[in-house]
Amino acid sequence: MKKLGCQTTILLLALVAGGLWYGGNLAWKAIRGDVANDWAVTLDDQLVKVCEDTYYTTAPAYTGTAAPHPIAVYDLGEKTPRDELLIGPDIPAATSKAWNPAKADVQLVGCAEKVADGAEIGTCEFDSGIKAPVRTGVWEVRLREVKTRKEIATVRIDGKDKTCPLIKLVKEGEEPVVYSSPSVKQYYDALKQYVEG
Repeated sequence: MKKLGCQTTILLLALVAGGLWYGGNLAWKAIRGDVANDWAVTLDDQLVKVCEDTYYTTAPAYTGTAAPHPIAVYDLGEKTPRDELLIGPDIPAATSKAWNPAKADVQLVGCAEKVADGAEIGTCEFDSGIKAPVRTGVWEVRLREVKTRKEIATVRIDGKDKTCPLIKLVKEGEEPVVYSSPSVKQYYDALKQYVEG
C-alpha cells in the first residue's frame, strides 16, 4: 500500500471535514425548519433570506385581498434584487409603489431562479472578439409571504430579455453561454394577479 504524503492527508481530512459540515448543516436546516425573525425589515439582505429559510413576524400580512400587495423580486443565481427593474413604462403609475416599495412594506418576495435552458435565440459578441450563443433561460419564480414564508404561487417564465452583458465570466475550459432573463413586462404579466389582484 502506498503511503500518503502529509499534504495529501491534510487535504483529504479537510475534504472530509468540509463534507461532514455541509451535510450536517443541510440536515440541521431540515430538522430545524424555517427561522422566525422579529426584526423590522429594512434591507434587501433580509428579504432575500425569505427565499432561503427565514420569515419576519413583523412584516405586513399577505391576505390575498385589499390590494396592492407590495413585492420584491430576487435573482437567486446572482443573489441580487430585481426590484429596481420592476419600474418603468410597463408598470402602471397607479400601482408602481407596489412594485418598488419600501422594504418594510413588502408582503411578497419573488424568488427567481433559472431552472432550465431553452433554444438558441441569438448571439452576443464581446469586445475581445469572443462570441457567445444566447439561449432562452427558463425561469421559475416562487412567491412567498414575508410574514410566514408560506408559498403563495409558483410561475414559470421563458425569458425574452436577451440583452448582452458587458462582460461574461467563464470557467476555464467552458464555452461561454448567455441566458435570456424575464423582461419587466414578463415579470409584471406573470405576477400582477398576486400584487394588484
